[in-house]
Amino acid sequence: MDLIVDIVMPGACSAVSVLGAIFQLCMEMKESQETCQRVHTRLADILAELQKMEETNSLPPSESLSRYVETVRSFMDYLTRYKGKPLYSRLLQHSKMMDEVRSLHEEIDMLMKVLNLSTTGAMMEWKQQWERDSATQLSML
Repeated sequence: MDLIVDIVMPGACSAVSVLGAIFQLCMEMKESQETCQRVHTRLADILAELQKMEETNSLPPSESLSRYVETVRSFMDYLTRYKGKPLYSRLLQHSKMMDEVRSLHEEIDMLMKVLNLSTTGAMMEWKQQWERDSATQLSML
């Protein structure tokens, strides 16, 4: 049985289907689209690594899987909260939105450490890209 593919998210959906829905929501995020896609990519990469761990019978403790589920849920909540907001609202909330994305990336970093998937280069890369994205988005608003 594919336990990892069938990780159930709140609302009784599998992680795979939730990540698909997240990708679609990322496409609706206007000037935040690329920033959101980067978070999606990191979450999808972790799921792929979890699937590899499952194949070798080396799954992490259930607390780590629960933490992954919670991070995916948090990102879904973020996307549903901000998608389709009018320009003035996004302008007013830009700093808060970017802080939430940074927090999501930091949580993903912690997950990667717990799962022994982290590299310093990958962690620095998202931080540098986040800074560029933040400046780009602000200029678009």
